[in-house]
Amino acid sequence: MVKFRVEKQAPQKGHKPMTRSITNLHKRKDGRWEGRVKIGTADNGRAKYRSVYGKTYAQAKEKLLQAQLESEKPQMCDPLFSEVFAAWLQSNSVRLKGASVYKYRDLAARHLLPALGALPLSRLTPERLNALLEQKLRGGNLKSGCGLSAAYVKTLCCLLHAVLSDAADRGLCAPLPPRALKKPQPRRAEITILTPAQQCTLTAACLAEKNETGLGVFLTLYAGLRMGEVCGLRWQDIDLEHRILSVRHTIARVACDGGSQFALDIPKTKTSLRQIPLCAPLYAYLCEMHPADAKAEHFVLTGTNRFLSPRAAAYRFAALLRRCGMPPLHYHVLRHTFASRCVESGIDVKSLSELLGHANAAVTLNIYVHSSLEQKRAQLERLSAFLHM
Repeated sequence: MVKFRVEKQAPQKGHKPMTRSITNLHKRKDGRWEGRVKIGTADNGRAKYRSVYGKTYAQAKEKLLQAQLESEKPQMCDPLFSEVFAAWLQSNSVRLKGASVYKYRDLAARHLLPALGALPLSRLTPERLNALLEQKLRGGNLKSGCGLSAAYVKTLCCLLHAVLSDAADRGLCAPLPPRALKKPQPRRAEITILTPAQQCTLTAACLAEKNETGLGVFLTLYAGLRMGEVCGLRWQDIDLEHRILSVRHTIARVACDGGSQFALDIPKTKTSLRQIPLCAPLYAYLCEMHPADAKAEHFVLTGTNRFLSPRAAAYRFAALLRRCGMPPLHYHVLRHTFASRCVESGIDVKSLSELLGHANAAVTLNIYVHSSLEQKRAQLERLSAFLHM
C-alpha cells in the first residue's frame, strides 16, 4: 500500500485554506506535479519507487492512483525452467507412452537441465536457447565431445518448444515468437537393405538352425515387425488357423524408480496396433517352431512368461550375422528390407503403410518409395521403345 504524506497548504488570498491533502504529491520547480508510488524492494533491501507526473494536480493524482492499482496487482511468477519442465512432464505422463516419458526425462537431464534448469523463464530468450542448440550441434556429445546429430538436436528443440508453449498457455511466460527456435534440418540418410543374395544367405541360416533367433529374423524379414514388437509377441497373438498375426504390444525402455528398465508396453501409435497376414514362408516357419505345449501367454522368443529384451535380441542377431559371414548390420535393416521388397513386388503404398504400422502413407512414401537404378533404366527403355529408337 502507498503511504500518503499529510501536508498543509498555505492559504491563498481570496480562498479558504485547505486543512488536509491526503496525497504524497508535490509541485516541482518546473511547474509540474509529481507523485511517487512504491513498486517493490531492491536487492539491497531499500524501497523502489515509481514517479508519475502531471501538468495539473488532478492529472498527477489520477496517474498516481492508477500506478498504485497496478503496483497492488499480483505479479506474474517467474519459475525456474527445471520446475516448469517437471510440471510439463507430470501433466503429460498420462497421454505419453512410458518409453516417451523416459526419453524426454533423459534428454532433459543430459542436455537441457544442466544449462537451463536454474534459470527463470524470463531469462530464456530465443538468443540464449538458440545458442544452446548451436553448442549442442558443435560439441554436445557428453562422452566424445563431438557434435550431436541434427536429428537429435531437432528433438531437443521440439522438447523445448513444447515445454515453453505449455508454460505460456498457463500464463507463466510470454509465448515464443513464431519460428523463434532454429530447428536444424537432418540430412536424409540412405536406407540400407539386404541384397537378394544376403537375404537368401540369412534365410538359409535361419531355416538350418531353427531357433528363436531365426524366428525373430523371419518375423521382421517377412512381416516387417519392429524389434520391440518381435520381443513382445506372444503365441496368443498368432492365429495359425486364419494365418493372421496381431501386433498388440512392444518391449520398450521405461522410467522406473529414478532409473529405467525394459517393460511390456503398448505401441507408440494407434496405427501400430495392426493385423498382418502370414505369408507362406513365415507361416511354415511358425508352424514348425510352435511348441506342442506352448501356452497362449508365453512369449514367442523365449517360450516362457518372461520376454527377451531388445538388447539381448540385438546381440543374438549380431552373432547370427557372424556365423553367416555377413558384415555387422543394424536389426532395423531387416524391416527396411521387407518394405523395399514389398515396393519392388508392386504392393500398393496404402497397404504397405498399414502393414508397417506407419501413422500415414506419407511416411512410407518418404522413406521407402523411391526408384532404384534398375527401375529407372527399365522406364527409360520403355521410353526408347515408344520413340522407336
